[in-house]
Amino acid sequence: MKTYLQIGTAYGNDFFYNQIKDLDPSETRLILVEPMQWQASMDFYKDKPFKSEVLKNAVVPNDYKENFVEMYLFGNDLNLSSILNRKVISSSNAVFCPAIKIHDLLDMAGGEIEFLSIDAEGLDVELLNSIDYSKYEINNIFFEYWDFDDDANGNYVSKSKFDELDKKLSDSGFNSRETIDTDGNLNYLYRKV
Repeated sequence: MKTYLQIGTAYGNDFFYNQIKDLDPSETRLILVEPMQWQASMDFYKDKPFKSEVLKNAVVPNDYKENFVEMYLFGNDLNLSSILNRKVISSSNAVFCPAIKIHDLLDMAGGEIEFLSIDAEGLDVELLNSIDYSKYEINNIFFEYWDFDDDANGNYVSKSKFDELDKKLSDSGFNSRETIDTDGNLNYLYRKV
């Protein structure tokens, strides 16, 4: 059985689903992680033929110390939420969600991960940089890349952090290609060669 892991499942009908929808359900295990819209994720996948589990966590880097994380809501839309509070669209509206470290999630997934998809609203590169690729067998990685303004706490997702990730993945045997999604976002797909 192959494991497909999605961090940031939201409503479910997305690029990740388009990648897995034609797979053999008897050979496919889905782990879907969504801290805010987990009910929508469960509703979307409940009638699908796959063995799936939905985790109601926010995935954090391995050095994160707390058991909960503050999720900032931009407006009253659960679809627009992030662990990072942006200066550009700052929010004072936040809720606490249970946190899970990326290595704990990968340990829980166990074994080989065929496809890892991350849409963590700007935390993607930081999560991927915190993975020890010698410890985990991941064959394909898909993520959204944001090179945006400082968040309200002074953090910055910079080109240098992306370059660090690109080198780390290349050194771990991955090659990459850029894609632009239907919303105009820059995404990357890394495949193990």
